[in-house]
Amino acid sequence: MAGEITTDLLDQLSVRLEDNDAENPIFEEKDRLNWLIKAQIYVATMLHQNYLTEFEETEEAVAVADQAVAFSALNDGNGVIQGKEGIVNVKVYPGGTGGKWSIEIDAKDLKNTENSLMGYSDTRIKHYIWNEKVHVLCDTYAATTADVYFLAVPADIARGVDPVLNKAHHEILLDVAESYAWRIDRKMDRADKALTNAHNQIKILNDKVTPAQGTGKKVRS
Repeated sequence: MAGEITTDLLDQLSVRLEDNDAENPIFEEKDRLNWLIKAQIYVATMLHQNYLTEFEETEEAVAVADQAVAFSALNDGNGVIQGKEGIVNVKVYPGGTGGKWSIEIDAKDLKNTENSLMGYSDTRIKHYIWNEKVHVLCDTYAATTADVYFLAVPADIARGVDPVLNKAHHEILLDVAESYAWRIDRKMDRADKALTNAHNQIKILNDKVTPAQGTGKKVRS
């Protein structure tokens, strides 16, 4: 049932904070929920993309307005996790037909596209990400649309709304939430210890991702 995971996390966080008196809690539920919300975003920002498939969403047939797709056109304007790195893949339909997977380039390499060997076309589409926009490089822009695959900022955790973050990473989520609580309570040593625990676990996970896996962006054919 939706919300059971959140209820369990709230209970676990109360235990960690030595706040077990349900009648007279030290920390209000709204505060504990807020720390879990912030912690989920924090952990999703720090983890490698390979661990974040639950956050991936697709916005289909987005108009390529002024030769670009703004981040604000994605996720109902609620944001993209990891910013530039949160754009996983882009498929472009020049003139609205014949979709092609786009090749991402770095904005600093834009001048190289003037070279015929490095150029772009409606059959070899490229894009770069800058200033919270996916800038599309092709020949035809009239009626052009794009499918954008991205890591979406999730709905806030609440009673009845469970975290999107995989359950395998909920110990890290609790560590970060605990660190927020202790900082509010001005117990900096405990806050630092909890956050260090989280960072150590994140490093172990990220170190398991081999260089061959790159940024985690999927290879499409």
